[in-house]
Amino acid sequence: MKQFKLGDIALLVISLAIVISSFNSYGEFTGKPEVRVRAGNQEWVYDLSVDTFATFYGPVGETTIEIQDGKVHVHDSDCRNKVCIAAGWVSKPGDWIICLPNDVFILVEGTMAAQEGGVDDTAF
Repeated sequence: MKQFKLGDIALLVISLAIVISSFNSYGEFTGKPEVRVRAGNQEWVYDLSVDTFATFYGPVGETTIEIQDGKVHVHDSDCRNKVCIAAGWVSKPGDWIICLPNDVFILVEGTMAAQEGGVDDTAF
């Protein structure tokens, strides 16, 4: 049986903290679309309609996000597997990207106009 190392436990605690704190954010879908970025114990909010590059620093180095044309993605990150980069562009309220090794969480917040009788992303 494999024993957990201190780093495994720290990663699990950080992951749980991010997931639990994200539940609070999901109830705040009001106003214009914004991008909320949490890196460590700091938080930034960006307007999703303003093209932006921003770099955040974490345990493994830098994570750079790009906001363009109402969408956001991780442009570059010093993490090993680059799963956050592979997540691609997100733009709808509730969409999120996380770079777990670098402790960076990106969440799109705001409201979107519902189309009457349209197909939503849960119907297939």
